[in-house]
Amino acid sequence: MDNGGSGGSDELKITGADADTAVTELNQDSQLNLVRDQNTGKVTMADKSKIDYNTLTCEDQALYNIIEDTSKTVNLSTTQDMVRTNSAGKIQPFILGHYNGQNATDSFQEVNMIQAQNLEANGGQTAGTTVRHEIFEGASALSIVNTPVTTQTPNFVPPAFTANVYNQAHLQAVRMDSNFKLSNLGGNQVYYQQKPPTLWFNFNLNANASTPGDPGWFVLQK
Repeated sequence: MDNGGSGGSDELKITGADADTAVTELNQDSQLNLVRDQNTGKVTMADKSKIDYNTLTCEDQALYNIIEDTSKTVNLSTTQDMVRTNSAGKIQPFILGHYNGQNATDSFQEVNMIQAQNLEANGGQTAGTTVRHEIFEGASALSIVNTPVTTQTPNFVPPAFTANVYNQAHLQAVRMDSNFKLSNLGGNQVYYQQKPPTLWFNFNLNANASTPGDPGWFVLQK
């Protein structure tokens, strides 16, 4: 891990209706005392001079590095969407967070704080962990697209192939956070009930999706 201020090359902006909630949840898991500018969304540390970088957790050190440098920006927007319509016109559930791509200087992520808090309330990872994962994923995507191809893994596909960047960024973000417990959403079960609109979640991949009211199912959002 890099020393304070000499790590990554990103800053952090959190926007949307639940942006302050996202910062509050980050602070529940952090020693950084994060604050957010209400006009720009930029997140900084309120008492930076009092922080001993060497005593921070690895997760806080990573957040510190992302916040400190300013040549690249992780843009995290909060959403309350339960479903999205894809390019084929099909409705798909929105589950916790989403990667929306990047260019050389900015990455774009989303997080649903309603779902993040309900996941925590029902025994899952903390809401702060869910927010942190989206931030780490965005920072990882920026690192990947700015790394010379010659230093990438042998099977690396150039950054224009967004799906390949996402896969690598997601796995890197998982490795950055020991508290992240949803490394593979395919290991869980999600059920979207259309009437009334309700998104159900079950930690058991083999749960019966036709009966979401059974034990083990809980409402992720309604």
